[in-house]
Amino acid sequence: MWICDATGFYSIVKKDCGADEMLVRARVYEDLKRLADKLTIPATAIIETPRADYRYRMTAKASAIAEYLAASALAIDYDNFKASLPLKTPMDIKRARAYADVWGTLRQLQPRGEK
Repeated sequence: MWICDATGFYSIVKKDCGADEMLVRARVYEDLKRLADKLTIPATAIIETPRADYRYRMTAKASAIAEYLAASALAIDYDNFKASLPLKTPMDIKRARAYADVWGTLRQLQPRGEK
């Protein structure tokens, strides 16, 4: 599962983890650190894998991930996700542009002019 939110981009999979855990991967260390903080996982649990597709990874309890995702969904207070993204830092701007690129690419799947 891919998660794109204001705090980062994550790939969550069932791989190399315990029965009640999931592997959370990220391309940006700070993204995974923010999520680790929210899940009360120490930063020392983040592993760097420079040659892997996702450079940073950690395992987390599946129940903690589910609670985080549910809370994130219930906290939505915007009417446009892209417009809600912060643009305070160079990384914020880079992230917003990347998300816009993903939006544009996925828009190609939508039939045009049809209901």
